[in-house]
Amino acid sequence: MMLPSRLWLVGGLLLLAAAGLFAPGLPGLLGTYVWLGVFPGMALVRLLLPRADGLTRWSVGLALSPLISALIGAALAMNSLELQTGARIIGMAGWVLFSAGEARAISGDDTAKAASSERWIWLVSLAAVAFVAIPVCVNEWIRVHSDGLNHAAFTFEILQHGIPPMDPRFIGLKLNY
Repeated sequence: MMLPSRLWLVGGLLLLAAAGLFAPGLPGLLGTYVWLGVFPGMALVRLLLPRADGLTRWSVGLALSPLISALIGAALAMNSLELQTGARIIGMAGWVLFSAGEARAISGDDTAKAASSERWIWLVSLAAVAFVAIPVCVNEWIRVHSDGLNHAAFTFEILQHGIPPMDPRFIGLKLNY
């Protein structure tokens, strides 16, 4: 019996994500990205756009996943949950929901396209890009001083912890500043 390609995809992503729990180095980092950067967004997109084609699902899912992980992680951290535990909860819940959505798509008729539901997500994406790009193009002050907050955070890290500072955007990464 030939297994559906979606089943292979879910299984392969689970194996890569398992490397994030056990493997050191680059395989572990790639696996961690899959837990937090793929599963939550793909689960949400499967829920919101069940009949979208693969390109739409993957582009929107990969774009939304870090945002979803960060929002849920912030909510868990505000409730005094440890960062690693929260990340594991988010990753596991995302994988379960992603797998359930893919299993539902395998069993159902996935040939019909919901073009109107895909159009609104592309329009929202283009509006978000315009919301970010237009102020940078129009306002010269933003072009000159836009990364000033990053440099302030780097300087604060140097004052707090010395040299080399830790990158405030990526916990655990030393910054060459």
